[in-house]
Amino acid sequence: MKRLIVALFIWLLYVIPLFAEESYHGLVINTEKPVMLYGSPYGNDISVVIQQCYDSDFTVDVQYLETGKFRFKVKINFDIGGEEFEGVEGWLNKVDCKVFVLESFYEDEKGYFWLYERPDKSSPRKKIEWSYDYYEAVVLDISEDWYQVMFNIDGKIVTGWPDRVCSNIYVSCN
Repeated sequence: MKRLIVALFIWLLYVIPLFAEESYHGLVINTEKPVMLYGSPYGNDISVVIQQCYDSDFTVDVQYLETGKFRFKVKINFDIGGEEFEGVEGWLNKVDCKVFVLESFYEDEKGYFWLYERPDKSSPRKKIEWSYDYYEAVVLDISEDWYQVMFNIDGKIVTGWPDRVCSNIYVSCN
C-alpha cells in the first residue's frame, strides 16, 4: 500500500504541471498612432509596424513575456478578417502598452478600486472613486498577476498597482 501511495504521489508531481495553465498577461496597444515592434530592448531595429483599428476586422492580442528597462517583450497574435497570424515576438515601448483599470467594489452606489503602493495586498493602499466606465492606464511594470500603471485622475498623474485591471474592455474581466 505504501508503494502505491508513493507511486501515486510521484505520478502527480509529473502530471499536474502538464495541465497547469500558462500565466497570461494581456496588454492593449495604443490605438491612436502606429506602434513599432522592435527586434531588441534597445535600439531602432523596427520589425513590424502595427495600427489597431476597432472599426475594422483587424484585431491584435498582445501577450507580455518579459520586462526591459524601456520596453516589454511581447508575443502578438493578429486576426485580419478571421484569418489568424500567430507568434510574432518583439519589443514594444512601454508607453504603447496599456490596460484598463476597473472598479472592484461598491459603496453607497459608487464604484471604487484599490491602488496599492506595491504588488502586495498588505502594502499601503488608496481608495479611488470610480468616475468613468474605465481608466485607460499605461503599464509601467508587471509582477506576477499585478500591473503597475500610470493614469490621469482629474488632471493629476497617478501611479500604483490597482487591484483589478483588464486588457480587453469588450469581454468580461475578473
